[in-house]
Amino acid sequence: MIDTSGGKAMSEPILRISNATIGFEHSEPLLDSVNLEVFPGEIIGIIGRSGIGKTSLLRTIAGLIPPLSGEIEVSRSVGEIGYIPQ
Repeated sequence: MIDTSGGKAMSEPILRISNATIGFEHSEPLLDSVNLEVFPGEIIGIIGRSGIGKTSLLRTIAGLIPPLSGEIEVSRSVGEIGYIPQ
């Protein structure tokens, strides 16, 4: 039998974003209803036009700015998240 789950069934996500709204208080949200799970070994890319919220999403994942709503869970089993500004 071939396992086509990519290991997802056997491991917990290292990052889970649940129904998050990303942006800054007192302004229009940049991203709304963000849902994402990243599992060990996965490689992801974040693409989009300028000003859409890519950097704000990364800063929120790194804990530098809080989400406006929703949850962001980072597994401590992988260590700390590093963020180098562009």
